[in-house]
Amino acid sequence: MIKIRVSSKGQVVIPIEVRVHYNIDTGTELELREGPGYISLHPLPDNPVQAARGFLRPAQQSRSLLRELLRDKQSATGRGRLRGRPRRDQEDTASTEAPPPTLFDPVRN
Repeated sequence: MIKIRVSSKGQVVIPIEVRVHYNIDTGTELELREGPGYISLHPLPDNPVQAARGFLRPAQQSRSLLRELLRDKQSATGRGRLRGRPRRDQEDTASTEAPPPTLFDPVRN
């Protein structure tokens, strides 16, 4: 742990070994982050757009959680049919039966 002291002007001196390690030079902008019981300094990149490039892109070797869930769902249901969707052999019998009446059907006497 490195101790530093705050001057009467509110300034701190970052030790040389830390400045060299993080490539902090005169004019380097730092971000001050606060947390519960601590503060920290983080050097900002010279070109933030270039530094963020590829940040959201997944790694080439990453597995897709969605693909795994769909594969599990298909294996659990046999042929991968969605719940509530009739099979072909059930479609024929379902189409011959009359659907239940609704409020919008004409009244039959």
